[in-house]
Amino acid sequence: MNIKKSKNTNNKNNSRRKFYKPTTAKNRFYKSGKLRLAAFIIAIVGSGLFIAYIALAETWSPYFAADQLSRVNYERAINGQKNLKLSNCLQIKAQAWAEAMAKKGSVSHNPNIATEYACAGDWRKLGENVGVTVAQYGWRKASIDNMEAYKQSPGHYLNIVRPEFTAVGFGSAKGANDRIYSVQAYADCGTCTGGWDIQQPAVVPDRIDTFARGGDNKLYHKAFSVDKWYPSLAGWNSLGDTLLASSPTVSSWGVGRLDVFAKNSAGYLIHKWWNGTSWSGWETFTDGIIASSPSAVSWGDRRIDVVARSSSNRLMHKWFDGTSWSGWVTFNEGAIYSDPAISSSDYNLLDVFARGDGDAIYHKYYTRYGGGWSGWQSLGGTTKDSPSAVSWGPGRIDLFTRGTDNKLYHKWYSRPNWSDWESLGGAITSAPSASSRGSLRLDVFARGSGNAVYHKQFNRPNWSGWQSLGGFIIGSPASVSWNFPPY
Repeated sequence: MNIKKSKNTNNKNNSRRKFYKPTTAKNRFYKSGKLRLAAFIIAIVGSGLFIAYIALAETWSPYFAADQLSRVNYERAINGQKNLKLSNCLQIKAQAWAEAMAKKGSVSHNPNIATEYACAGDWRKLGENVGVTVAQYGWRKASIDNMEAYKQSPGHYLNIVRPEFTAVGFGSAKGANDRIYSVQAYADCGTCTGGWDIQQPAVVPDRIDTFARGGDNKLYHKAFSVDKWYPSLAGWNSLGDTLLASSPTVSSWGVGRLDVFAKNSAGYLIHKWWNGTSWSGWETFTDGIIASSPSAVSWGDRRIDVVARSSSNRLMHKWFDGTSWSGWVTFNEGAIYSDPAISSSDYNLLDVFARGDGDAIYHKYYTRYGGGWSGWQSLGGTTKDSPSAVSWGPGRIDLFTRGTDNKLYHKWYSRPNWSDWESLGGAITSAPSASSRGSLRLDVFARGSGNAVYHKQFNRPNWSGWQSLGGFIIGSPASVSWNFPPY
């Protein structure tokens, strides 16, 4: 979009707050003080408003905001721009305007944006993207379709990647006929106030859940929330008397939801879940024998994908679609010689990793873009153990394994390229487990000295050292974060 400078741009008395005059009536961005409307309507096709048919749960708003923040910052990163930080002030104002649009049943820009967003402190530039969608498939799909529509509109996309912006807020509300109204509010501010420098929505806690198979073969659990481990730094809680025959794995499809899987002594997959209030008992899947520890991930609401290795060293896959479980599907091509690891970097995308020929790590993926499952591809390296993988944002995968020297190794994918392997040192005695609390955050767990669980974290730009979390475990730990739901 071509943007003209307004007559006030060069006015010396207005040099602090400048604005651009739009070239069209529909797509507008203002740079300064006399703001009437600020920036863009979601997507114009011909003379009509494009409505993406998407879906949301009733309680989706904070999760949608966290997901939008990750997607916005990913687009900025691939365009060489700095991450935006979430502003409490902008979040509140964006939410209020989303609710106002939902109440009146139409999409429009906030006519009082200059004064409404004054809570952003010493702002110099403001922008706003607004849109409407129709509920159908869940909050994560809503966030994806919302961003895809913005990316197709040069005006909207310019707001997302504009280098001047430093803070953002997201609003969303459900109106009549299942229509969802959403707002992205952007600002460039100097001495911003209103808590603009927090990274995640305040309503979404900084949470990690970690599980392990204890020395007595029972399942143990501990959790990190906000700033401390529970029940204590070195303490663990037992989750019952069922004996495990493998390391556990865990996934989460939403805040307060945990799904734990393991193999029992008969070789069957078993499943136990936390529903936000209480733990279920174990359910057993007797439709197939697995020969490894399982690995699980969720890419959407009430969606779980589980993989394992068969007795013939082939990959097995099973999934829950929100209503029922599939049977096991076995992939006959390619032999694997470790527990597989599964991750998801976006809606309906899966990445599977395992040790293969030559003790290298191999990769197989599923894409919703018409390609289905790929074959196996070598990612190199030489490992003595199983890999672990996690995604902290769309188009991003972080892959970990234990090297032949018992050090932790790391390789990452940032669309479209893989990095080389890097050593992160340490002396670990099991395969690692990785999770992410949010954009540019990584938490890695492994068994270490004394068979205790050790934890190492990345919070850009630095890796921490290893910290003991106590316990006495068999095999590898497992971890997940449900504050920033996996893709």
